Amino acid sequence: YIKGLQTDLRAGSVGGRIIEKSTSHYRKLAGVAKDLEGLVEKEAKRLTSAKRNKSIAMKTARGSLEMRRLKAVGHPFAANQFFPNEVADVLNDMLRDKAMPVFTKLSDVNALSRFMVTGFDFGAGLIQGVPLLMSNPVKWGKAWGLSFQTFLKPEVRGRYLQQPENLKVLQELIPEGLIIGNSEFMQAVSSGILASNPVRAIDRLNILQRFSSSFNAFGDIARVEWAKALLPMVKREGKSLRELSAFLNEATGVMSTKALGVSATQRSIEGSVLLFAPRYFRANIAFWADMTRGGLRGNLARDALTSMIMGTFFWYYGVSKALGQEPNLDPTSGKFLTIQIGEDHIGLGSMQVAMLRLFGNTYKTLTENPMGMVKLDSRDNPLLRFYRGRVAPLTGSAWDILT
Repeated sequence: YIKGLQTDLRAGSVGGRIIEKSTSHYRKLAGVAKDLEGLVEKEAKRLTSAKRNKSIAMKTARGSLEMRRLKAVGHPFAANQFFPNEVADVLNDMLRDKAMPVFTKLSDVNALSRFMVTGFDFGAGLIQGVPLLMSNPVKWGKAWGLSFQTFLKPEVRGRYLQQPENLKVLQELIPEGLIIGNSEFMQAVSSGILASNPVRAIDRLNILQRFSSSFNAFGDIARVEWAKALLPMVKREGKSLRELSAFLNEATGVMSTKALGVSATQRSIEGSVLLFAPRYFRANIAFWADMTRGGLRGNLARDALTSMIMGTFFWYYGVSKALGQEPNLDPTSGKFLTIQIGEDHIGLGSMQVAMLRLFGNTYKTLTENPMGMVKLDSRDNPLLRFYRGRVAPLTGSAWDILT
């Protein structure tokens, strides 16, 4: 109607009557037409807005109905994700699993044993730090130096991690899985038997905490320094920060079995009965297994292990010759990669050397006595011998008694 009125006005005729454009009647009709046009446009906008709100409301209602069928899972791997109710219930039940008290107590005993064996020295750099030592000696030296300083002044570790360039690395990689904090080797000091009030009352000089902080400082600083060396390449080539974090964890002997979804019961059994240091063991096995992977994680593992093996052999050969000793490069020998000091033989004690021994012993058994691989005697079976050297203390004692 409005468009028709406007057309008639432009033609100078309304309802068959001729109206002069100069008359007041024409101006009034033109004003009415303009007002009606504005009113229609306003109502059209309101209608469009109402349709849009209706569409949003319908989607929200459908989403709310769908969300009733979904549920969150309380675990880092499921951050910002929802699962069907029945799946989420099973996962949450598993993750809320609590270990049996007997295994918890045995795990605490094993944690005490770990600390007593590894805690009272500065050997982290020559055990957990061997891959970094042979890949980047400068970064290794910085980590070990700050580790020793942390023993003297525990606040050194915190100050290092709070430096802007280091804090930036942590902000980038911790969400991707980088582990910073307490090692399982120091568990007894942070939350185990040695964390009890009577022990703390006796340890007036905080000697236990100093050793613990020093040990943890090496691992934390080693991972951050190694990350700073690799991040430019990773970002330049658009590689995965999650794979980088996994590599750094495994190469320095740490792993979160909780983040992997391992239940509390299984973790306590592993830590009390099956293994001396289950997370360290898992991390190193994963480190070697990564050699078979593609992508960034596989490339980094191959580079690090190649550097470690070649660097270890050249270092050992040079030291042996300098001391006038014949190098022992036979991985089936108990004196493999050791030098003689007085009546003792000493050498690098990392899991990486143990893996070389395992490969050598396995090859020897397969070529000389293949049936030894299926025997239950650790003297014949290299796999059992390898495992026996890493079993939890109580289980190891029972094994010794029974065999």
